[in-house]
Amino acid sequence: MQAIGCNDPTVPWHCSPENIVPAPSRAGDPNCVADGGGAFRLAEKRYAGRGEPGMSKRKRRCVDDTDLSHVVDFTHLERNTPENLAQIVEVPLQLKDGAVPSSFGAASPKLYAFKSMEGLYFMPNPFTEAQQRYWIKRCVKDYSVGNPTNLSNLQAIQSGHSTFWSDWKLENMSGLRWSSLGYHYQWTPRVYTEEHRGNFPEDLHGFIQDAASVLGHGDMRPEAAIINYYPHTKSMMGGHLDDAEEAMEKPIVSCSFGNTVIFLIGGRTRDVEPTALFIRSGDIVFMAGHARYCYHGVPKMMAGTSPDFLCTFNPETEADSQNWCPELSEYMKDARVNMNVRQVRKVAREMICCSSRLSDE
Repeated sequence: MQAIGCNDPTVPWHCSPENIVPAPSRAGDPNCVADGGGAFRLAEKRYAGRGEPGMSKRKRRCVDDTDLSHVVDFTHLERNTPENLAQIVEVPLQLKDGAVPSSFGAASPKLYAFKSMEGLYFMPNPFTEAQQRYWIKRCVKDYSVGNPTNLSNLQAIQSGHSTFWSDWKLENMSGLRWSSLGYHYQWTPRVYTEEHRGNFPEDLHGFIQDAASVLGHGDMRPEAAIINYYPHTKSMMGGHLDDAEEAMEKPIVSCSFGNTVIFLIGGRTRDVEPTALFIRSGDIVFMAGHARYCYHGVPKMMAGTSPDFLCTFNPETEADSQNWCPELSEYMKDARVNMNVRQVRKVAREMICCSSRLSDE
């Protein structure tokens, strides 16, 4: 099978250069800013509700009515503007033996491309409620504690104290912003090294291989994951590039859970006007091909949008209480969790997998 989004002339029509159409006109979009002068940064400020350039700080504090009508919505296609709807195309899943991977609870998951952004693919939530809870529990409780080879921003804060790693507590989560699995990205020099490499969870490895296979990247080797934690609705992720991996021909697979956010993806410089997307709980974003080299970020989280089944816990009726607890429900009322995974090396090197079985759903 031909992998989608790999800059190959034999990719499907919607990825071929001659079929990439310009982004829809944004002339009527009040959030649109002209290219040049840091268009990505200006769009971040507007979608974050920080007002117009030059607006006083006092007035910016009162801005909460950002126009979201031009944000692309892959879940509710009928809510898109005609211009955005014309850009959205459904992509056939590349399935082995015609079977949807068991990692997806949905019988018939959908996959979409956006014509003006080659290599960007979007899968609206393919998970069951139990599967969402499973991955949240893994990200919040397991991938942050109990494995001394996993790193997080709290390691530096705690300066050698190991209690966080062995004893999970809800109060620690307010300070947790990221944890990393497998290869640990070195933020300052922007490199991966063999000296900074830990275990990679077996269940996550298998799931990401399943997910990448629908793009024709079934040979992808998940080697590095960053779990991003957004503990409250003021949390955001500034525009950045993920371009330090050797295997840039392989996609980034990004899964989100919890509150809805606005995701921006632009171009290879900050001067390119970004496209805004809604990402809801359970949605999967794939960045391959051209999109793999583009600035992207999360300027806005929308309060009160986390699904009810993530925010409540009833011990009398909970069937999967071994994977869920009241503390997780409390955390997810205001939070978002994102796990994004990539292949680092072009040539395989021995990988350490820590065993864990995905519970039957």
